[in-house]
Amino acid sequence: MMYQAAFSPDGKTVAGASAGGGIALWDAANGKEVQRFLGYKHVYALAFSRDGKMLACPEQQIHLYDTSTGEKIRTLSGHEGGTTMSLAFSADGKLLASGGYDNLVRLWDVASGHEIRKLAGHEKGIYGLAFSSDGTTLVSHSHDGTVRVWNPQMGKQRASLPCAARRFLNLRHVSGRQTDCHGR
Repeated sequence: MMYQAAFSPDGKTVAGASAGGGIALWDAANGKEVQRFLGYKHVYALAFSRDGKMLACPEQQIHLYDTSTGEKIRTLSGHEGGTTMSLAFSADGKLLASGGYDNLVRLWDVASGHEIRKLAGHEKGIYGLAFSSDGTTLVSHSHDGTVRVWNPQMGKQRASLPCAARRFLNLRHVSGRQTDCHGR
C-alpha cells in the first residue's frame, strides 16, 4: 500500500513511501528506481527541498536524505507520540516545518537539525503545511477544522480560517496571504 508520493521540484524524480517497502525514488521519465531507503513501515509525509537535493521523511523521527547519494544527512527528533503527518521546506531550504498528532507545528533549522520553534494553537493533529514562495508565511491545516496562518520567523499566528472539519483539505498553494483550500 502506498502511503505518500511526491514529485521533485524539477519533475524528474518521484518519491513514494509504501507500507513495509520503505521509500523509493524513481526516474519519472523511465520509471527506473534510482534510490531506496529501507526500514520504514508507515511514512505519512514526504517533502523535497526546493532544489530537489534533499528529501525529508518521517517515522518515529524525521530523516533528511541527500537525493543524489542516498546518504542520511541528519535526523531530527520529530513529534511527541512519534507520528509526523505533514512536512514542508521553506523556499530557501533553511527551514523545515513538520506537523503531527501532538497538535504542534515544529520549525527546524535544516543546517543544524535543531528545533527552533513550536507553533501552538491547533486542537488536533496537523495534516497539511505549505510555505509561501517568499518564506514569510506558513499555513497549517488541522483535523480541528482550521487553517492557521503563521509568521514562521516570529512564531506568531496571523489568522485562523475555518474549514469543514469532516472534509479532507489540501493546501495547494500559498502566495503571500492568499490560501487555496480545496475539499474533496
